[in-house]
Amino acid sequence: MDDDLRWSGIIKDALQKDGEFVVVGQARSGLAGAAMARELRPRIVLMDAVIAADELTGGLSRIRDASPSSQVIVLAERGDARLARRLLRNGARGYLAKEVTRLELVLAIRSAGASEQRIVLSIDPESLPLGEADDCQLSRREDQILRLVAGGLSNSQIARKLSVTEGTVKQHLRKVFVKLNAVGRMDAVNKALRSQVPLFVGA
Repeated sequence: MDDDLRWSGIIKDALQKDGEFVVVGQARSGLAGAAMARELRPRIVLMDAVIAADELTGGLSRIRDASPSSQVIVLAERGDARLARRLLRNGARGYLAKEVTRLELVLAIRSAGASEQRIVLSIDPESLPLGEADDCQLSRREDQILRLVAGGLSNSQIARKLSVTEGTVKQHLRKVFVKLNAVGRMDAVNKALRSQVPLFVGA
């Protein structure tokens, strides 16, 4: 669902390139997208985040009401953690920056389509909110590492960037998992984004 037909055409061509996906429709507005979702019941809906946040969440809600089984992935100009958190609370199953590669988009669609409980994210680590929480304060290093995880870096890449060992990165992540009650790297990022209060402290 995108009001830029050129952009949506690029997405369509990319997804149909290897025959894995079938694009069943394209809409230029939230209302048209909701009507089309009600008729076609697509497994995945890609939604462009070029409109204001209030309109975006309203459009998301209309699509979810029209086709509850559809998993909505929002494509944005840049990965904004605050907007991502708002959309996740309103039922989105993914939030991706438009600079993702075709492979990343394909993997995100596969992931969202495989599980209604799975969330896919591509966000700017610098947009993660800073603040305090009484029971899950992260140290500055834990905060730094979780930001890099959100940016898509592997443990070895984080270790090289911070000039520490990969074992040290894993040790910090284990502490983060305990504090956020997370089962893995992206689960920790997801829980941080979906929390009602900021989870990070910069001290």
